[in-house]
Amino acid sequence: MKKLSVLILLIIMIFLSSCKKEPVIEDVISCTDIQIEVDGECIDLTGQQIQLRNVLENTQEITNYELLVTITENEIEYEIMMMFDDNKSAIQTLNQIDYYTDYSGVCEHLVVMNEVIIISSADCNIDDTYLFFKNFDYTWFSVIDGRYSLNQENYTDIEEFFLETFPSSSLESFTMSATEAFIADMILELSIDDEIYIIELVISSIDQVDLVLPGGE
Repeated sequence: MKKLSVLILLIIMIFLSSCKKEPVIEDVISCTDIQIEVDGECIDLTGQQIQLRNVLENTQEITNYELLVTITENEIEYEIMMMFDDNKSAIQTLNQIDYYTDYSGVCEHLVVMNEVIIISSADCNIDDTYLFFKNFDYTWFSVIDGRYSLNQENYTDIEEFFLETFPSSSLESFTMSATEAFIADMILELSIDDEIYIIELVISSIDQVDLVLPGGE
């Protein structure tokens, strides 16, 4: 009788072990280039979304272009011209031009101020405050009156780039336009200490910049 009880117990254990559930293998969601995954489903993008995604991807890849930044406060304008030519770049303000040449992570910094040239080594992390557009995502924008308008929930994604240059600033509005391939211009309003600053950024001369350093390099 004891042997029979042990045998029955053994049979029950074998049966229970054979009834264990097989691990569930979840289906891998694989969306196409014109779809986006939302809650485990592939949703088709609109033609407008695809166009903007391509524009932003193209703009993120440019390394040769000009960027004109115009800051306006109470009708007073201040301009910054930034030029990029692969491993060379320049920032021109009212009385000074700063040139940077990146030699595999080590930058030569050349300053031209009142016809005086100063050369030194510098960190290659040039101020990227105005290069925030390299981080855009097409889901951040909606089209309003023919321009791309930044969605309210994405304001903080841009504000963080201005906090070092403009502490305690907050974004009031942001719109941009684009060509078929690249961002063309961006206009934003920043509130700083109860004053409104209008900042306009215009991208031009893509793949046309030939930056010549003083001395003929």
